[in-house]
Amino acid sequence: ALYFEESKATLGLLSKNTEQIESLMQMQALRAAVSVLEESHIKLKNARTLLSLGSWEYSVRTKKINWSDKVKDIIDFLPETISPRSIRKYLSSVHPSDRKRVVREIRSFATSSKQQIHLKHKVFRKNGSIVSVSLAGQRHQMDGREVMFGFIQDISEHIKLQTELIEAQELIQKAGESLKIGGWRLNHDMTKVVWTEGLYNIFGIPFDEVITVDLSLGFYKERDRERIMYLVKRCFKNAESFDETFEVATATNACVTVRVIGWPILNNNRTVEAIQGAVQDLSSLAAAEQRAHESDTRRLELLESISDGFISLTSSLYFTYLNSRAEEILQCNKLEVLGANFFEIFPEAKDTNFSRNLFAAINERRTTQFLEYMIDLDMWLDVSIYPANDGISLYFRDATNEKRDSE
Repeated sequence: ALYFEESKATLGLLSKNTEQIESLMQMQALRAAVSVLEESHIKLKNARTLLSLGSWEYSVRTKKINWSDKVKDIIDFLPETISPRSIRKYLSSVHPSDRKRVVREIRSFATSSKQQIHLKHKVFRKNGSIVSVSLAGQRHQMDGREVMFGFIQDISEHIKLQTELIEAQELIQKAGESLKIGGWRLNHDMTKVVWTEGLYNIFGIPFDEVITVDLSLGFYKERDRERIMYLVKRCFKNAESFDETFEVATATNACVTVRVIGWPILNNNRTVEAIQGAVQDLSSLAAAEQRAHESDTRRLELLESISDGFISLTSSLYFTYLNSRAEEILQCNKLEVLGANFFEIFPEAKDTNFSRNLFAAINERRTTQFLEYMIDLDMWLDVSIYPANDGISLYFRDATNEKRDSE
């Protein structure tokens, strides 16, 4: 009997200790849960601050809405007190261009069975500034009552960056159209080719055409296709960029000169995962260069045909051109003079009326005409100096006989 009583007392003590241990474990679990909840609350609060995010809650039964302080910071027209007027106050702050749409969307959400609402619009602040916001909400059942809960976020900076991005893209597109440039991308296994709109325009094919490697190469001459594939494979293997010019025949049978550029796109392992590049139609540029070359040729032919000597000098007085008559009058060789400084060839002209007129034409940008005796040449020159965009031009002739006759 005594043993039974002792065992019973021991079991009672163990039971009591077990209850205390369980209670202690429950308290520790509760403390841990509270700690996690507090940590989550802090993280959520920080996230809301970083994202300019405020919360709201609307009771369908009382028709009252509760805004967080962050919402009131974003939309400072909202009243401090919670009442049905709060919604009207919110709607009155909406920009007139968005107000009808916002009223319609909110009314539809409130009076229908829609589970979610998401819309973007602009609102006025007290100082007259305008901010863009994103409003999102969802229906919930809490303790048998219907509640709508959601967030309002200030997305002004996002809208600004988005607008700037669109403007930049439009600028790039216009620049591409002006310069006749299109972009392309090729993946590593060469199964996917992407073209921008500019390339479709250059090669004259519809935008819905499926682009493949074979289709792309088909526009190039056969000998150039091997060269292009060599450049592409080398880029994938050695991450080497390329920049070369080719002739292509477009879908409209036009012969076009194009510049093809490609550069490697590396992944995290520093291996080439794709090649990106551009193609530029050089036909207009080539035609312009040809016209400029023809114009220069005609100009040089004209300068070679005149009876006056002609010299062009840089603003630092270095020879860039002289015609055959100038070689004859000045008794010099064109190949020895070009690139040399004027006073290296004619040192006797320093500190003379000739040099003063040279510097006047350069510094004052004015035309001068004068007679000058060249000692080394034993010759009087009738000289006219004209300012040019990149230096000066000199026309001169032998006036020795006229000078002597006048004396």
